[in-house]
This record gives sequence, C-alpha cells and structure tokens, in this order.
Amino acid sequence: MTPEERTLITDLFDRMRRQRLTEVDDDAAALIAREIRDNPDAAYQLEIGRASCRERV
Repeated sequence: MTPEERTLITDLFDRMRRQRLTEVDDDAAALIAREIRDNPDAAYQLEIGRASCRERV
C-alpha cells in the first residue's frame, strides 16, 4: 500500500464517521450485515472497486 492509498482509505472512513445517518432501513442494514458476515473480504473489495472506478474517470 502506498502512502496515497493509505490516505484515501483513512479519509473515506473519516468522512463516514462524520456523516452519521439519521435513519437506517432495518431490512437493508440486516442484509448488508449478513452479506459482510458471509464475505469477510466485502469491505476491502468494495473499496478496491471504488478506487478502480475513480481511476477510470
């Protein structure tokens, strides 16, 4: 991981921490939790996919 990649990842999580949700769809939250539980690499894969999309723009 490069220093730039580390910064991108930490910045993403910092932004998510600052943007607290006022409402959560319980069904969606349960589905997301189940999918992450069944695929422990999901968060990493999502971030890699997000970074890949950003590079194409």
